[in-house]
Amino acid sequence: MFNKKGLNYVDWVISMGTFIIAVLAILIYLKPGVKSDYNKESLLSIVETNFIQETQWIVRKTPLFIRKLQAPTSTQNVGIDIDYNSDDFSLIVQPLTGGIGSTNFVSGNIECTNSPCINKTILFLFHPKPDNLLNKDFPEVEAACIPANDPGFCEAELGSSEIIEGLNSARITALLSNSSADYNNLKTSWKYPSSREFAIYIDNVKITASPEPPPNINVFVKEIKYWKLDNQGVRTQSTINIRAW
Repeated sequence: MFNKKGLNYVDWVISMGTFIIAVLAILIYLKPGVKSDYNKESLLSIVETNFIQETQWIVRKTPLFIRKLQAPTSTQNVGIDIDYNSDDFSLIVQPLTGGIGSTNFVSGNIECTNSPCINKTILFLFHPKPDNLLNKDFPEVEAACIPANDPGFCEAELGSSEIIEGLNSARITALLSNSSADYNNLKTSWKYPSSREFAIYIDNVKITASPEPPPNINVFVKEIKYWKLDNQGVRTQSTINIRAW
């Protein structure tokens, strides 16, 4: 004669075990309270933020307006002394008006020796040197007539400065070479997940030595418009395409 109470107990144990297994399977699948570090937004954000930060470039333009610069006699010199102190920035002097060939930038001075310089504009372009990653202030610039300001012979003043931002091609080249070892080092320094990959394209040209994504895998894509900026302060628009998988 069978014991029905024993059978009922076995059925209860089996049912409860099945229920617990089903609940655990659901929890493992859903992972409540666990947020993946590998979602679309975080992968693309890591690449974009680090790439822009390490390749960004700034140029400051400061114009010098020369109202008049003329020596009183052929034996006297009149010049404009340009004073700035910085080992972290390079300076380019760029005439903006024609007929300024007699104005020369010599050892920190602007001199006019052959003919008067009247109503001329010169642009001072400061840009960071390669090892200056935008963490230092631009140098202050001062201009003073030598001898002291005399409207009869020398009159000049600095205009307002303009800061221009963009991406520097040289920094992009230095940051992203064609070596797979450099690419892996970049992933480490950017704290990009080692099990994931990314690629960067500028104007449809791939600039990273990353592998190609395997077939049938989701590739996350973000495209942004950005400016390239040269040391003359000239900007050209480029399309940056970031892919992550």
